Amino acid sequence: MKNKVVIVGAGNVGTSLAFKLIDTNSCVNEIIFIDINNSKVQWECMDLNHCLPYVNKKITIKSGSYDDCKDANIVVLTADAGENIIKSRLEVAQINTNLVKEIVTNVVKTGFNGIFVVATNPVDIITYVVNKVSGFPRNKIIGTGTLLDTVRFKYLLADKLNVPYDAIDVMVLGEHGDSSFPVISNGKIKNENMASYFFKHHISLQEIDTLYEDVRKAGIQVASLKGNTSFAISMSILKIIQTISKDEKMVLPLSVFLQNEYGENNICVSVPCTLNALGAEVVKDMKLNTKEQEAFSYSTKTITNVLISKINPMLKK
Repeated sequence: MKNKVVIVGAGNVGTSLAFKLIDTNSCVNEIIFIDINNSKVQWECMDLNHCLPYVNKKITIKSGSYDDCKDANIVVLTADAGENIIKSRLEVAQINTNLVKEIVTNVVKTGFNGIFVVATNPVDIITYVVNKVSGFPRNKIIGTGTLLDTVRFKYLLADKLNVPYDAIDVMVLGEHGDSSFPVISNGKIKNENMASYFFKHHISLQEIDTLYEDVRKAGIQVASLKGNTSFAISMSILKIIQTISKDEKMVLPLSVFLQNEYGENNICVSVPCTLNALGAEVVKDMKLNTKEQEAFSYSTKTITNVLISKINPMLKK
C-alpha cells in the first residue's frame, strides 16, 4: 500500500521529520519535499537517501512540486516565513498566514484529498487558516498543538518525581504557547490520580505551577540558544503520522477546529482528540475543573483576539 507524505518546508523541522520517518517503523514509503530553495532540498534528499542501506528500506525521497500532493496521504506544513526567535509565536501570525494561504491554495488545486498536519507557528492560528482556506472537513486538518507541550511537561515531571515517563498520564490543553495549561484533575501518575499523588508525596500545586512555567519558556529558551527547535516537534509530528498510518485510535491533545465543544466555536485550539486513519475526532467528555476551565477560556480568548484583529481581515482579501 502506498503511503506518501509531502513535507512543505525543508528547514530544521521538515528535515528532522524526514530523518525520523526513515529511521522508524512509520509505514511511509514515499517522502516528497516542497521548498523554494530547491538546491538545498536536493542535497538534503541525497543525504537522507544515503541513510537507507542502514534501515534496509526502499523509500522514495526526493524534491517535488505541488503536483506531488494529489495522491499524497498526508501533507505536513512546516514552512515558516522567517520567525524571529526572540518573539512570541503569536507575533509571527500575519506573515505566516500569508505564506500558508498560498501553500494551501496550491495544495488543494491538485485534488489532494488526504490529511493536513500543521506545525507552522503560531500553530493554532495557522491550523485555523488551513481550515478556512482549504474548505476541508475539520477531521482532516490537525495541528500539532499542545502535543509538544505535553511531552515537555512529562519530561520535567518525570525528572522531578524520579518516575518513568510512561508512568505519567497527563495532557496539556489550550494554546500552544504562553496560555497553555496542564489538566491535573484528569492526570495520573502510576495509575493514581495526579492530585492525590502530589498530596501523598508532599508536593504542592504551586510547585507544579512553577515547574510548568519551564514548559511555557522551553521553546524560546531552546531556540534562543540553539537557533531553532526541531527534534521534539519532529517527534510530535512523527507520532501523529504513525497514529494515522496505523489507525491506532489514540487519544492525543491536538489543535482542531471546534464546533461548540468545550464551550468554544469557530476556533482552533488543543483539546483531547481520538486520532485514526480518518483524522481527528474531538473527545467531548473530558471534564475540566473550575480553574482549568478558566485557563481554557483565557487561552481561547488569547487566540480569538488575534484572529479578530489580525487574521480574519486577511482571509477576506
